[in-house]
Amino acid sequence: MNTQKIINIATRLSLISIILFTTVSCEDLFKDPLKDKDTGDDITLLLLDRNFIKTKLLIWFVDAETNEPMEDQMIDVEFWGDNADKLITFGGEKPETFSTEIGFLEVGYDPNFIVSKDDPLEVTIIAFGNGYISAPQFLSFTQEGTKDIIVKMIRLVPGKPLKTGSFGEPFDIYYNDILRSDELRFINDISTSPTGTAYKYISLYVTAVAGHLLCNNLYDEVAYEDYGVYYKSFSRDLNVIPPNPPVRTAQLLAGDFVFSTVLNSGNAECEEGLTIIIQRSDGKPGTGSFNYQISFSNGNTQSGRITCTFPSENLIEPIFYPTADPSVVIRVFGDAQYDISDPVSLATPCSGLAEFVAISKSNLHTYKFITQYLCPGSSIGFALSISGQFRKSESMDTWTSFEFVEGICELELAAGDDYEFRVPIDGEYQYYTLPTDPAKLEDFLKENQGDDYQIRELTITTLEDLTEVYAVVEVSDEVCDKIGGNPRR
Repeated sequence: MNTQKIINIATRLSLISIILFTTVSCEDLFKDPLKDKDTGDDITLLLLDRNFIKTKLLIWFVDAETNEPMEDQMIDVEFWGDNADKLITFGGEKPETFSTEIGFLEVGYDPNFIVSKDDPLEVTIIAFGNGYISAPQFLSFTQEGTKDIIVKMIRLVPGKPLKTGSFGEPFDIYYNDILRSDELRFINDISTSPTGTAYKYISLYVTAVAGHLLCNNLYDEVAYEDYGVYYKSFSRDLNVIPPNPPVRTAQLLAGDFVFSTVLNSGNAECEEGLTIIIQRSDGKPGTGSFNYQISFSNGNTQSGRITCTFPSENLIEPIFYPTADPSVVIRVFGDAQYDISDPVSLATPCSGLAEFVAISKSNLHTYKFITQYLCPGSSIGFALSISGQFRKSESMDTWTSFEFVEGICELELAAGDDYEFRVPIDGEYQYYTLPTDPAKLEDFLKENQGDDYQIRELTITTLEDLTEVYAVVEVSDEVCDKIGGNPRR
């Protein structure tokens, strides 16, 4: 591991982690007990770990048109609903608005509250940035765990008058008593943005002046059960957003955003969601990031992402399916490390179980990174749990997510190639490059020591199917103070 960057990360963690004192010896977690260099005593492991937060929201922001990550773009995020005040940073703070400029936001759920079927985590997320806004998306989870959420950011292109033509609604929209008024301006097609409910979005509009909106004259009462609009106002604290039903009349101000929506007939919500299980074919550990797609009999699809450590069970919810034929086909797509087994067909997604096997790509080698840290004059070690992403250096490959769990991570990498890593800390990525050649790796780690740390032990063991990089790093008093692990203070 590039120790310099990991220590730089540690200096920034400050209050975003909790220290759990344990009596577990290193022998319980590593193949050899770690000995103090002066006394020869065993070093007790102290876990600096964020796993006390049982439910995490990994939120990915993408351009709705290109599906590309919204990096280098400041995005403010609002959460609405009864559970919104339970969302926290990993410093335990509860800001009214979360922000990011890396296209990614990790939010925790207050660990004092347990997520269950009787007490679900339910919030509505709305994001906005310079020239972009997301459609309000309702989130509902009945189980703890890591939840990947994709938020589609809609580009606010110059508005067109509504009267230039219909924009897909199977009903009429009047503004200030005028059908297709030029005072209600069409912004974009938002039909690919999920509501998180049974309703489906159609179009996004913005009001040019204050006025009264009216929706009526549903064209096909067989195909559609309900219709109307949601709206978001930035100039006043008044909104109609999911999971509330849309409205057909509203008094709006200039600059309010309007989201048209419709409810298709013949759909129902699963009482129990679909569980996707992913595990390696050889039963070994590892981490991966996979896209999935659920295809319904009526041609609709539901897609998302799973970031997991093997073996992994992932509950997909909510799911709205056609009651006439509830059969589905589930696909999980491989990433840079793994190929995935064939699609799974089920008679219904409700309470369904779809099992997939991750098969390590044939040209890759397993690297196991184990990193511990020590404070000066202390016989106590500690480890970090943190997520990140990697890809081959100087490539345009898609970033692949991974996790350090208590200082340990196993990755499938191409032997001899250099890899670029990045770790999100406080809304900012920390980057570093890691060589996989053991000879280069040892020199790289030793040459990149600094004033804040020294490598006290470094062992690189190369076996036929595994290269293990085991590092023990002594950090400065200043770093230990910031992470709260200094016994001398």
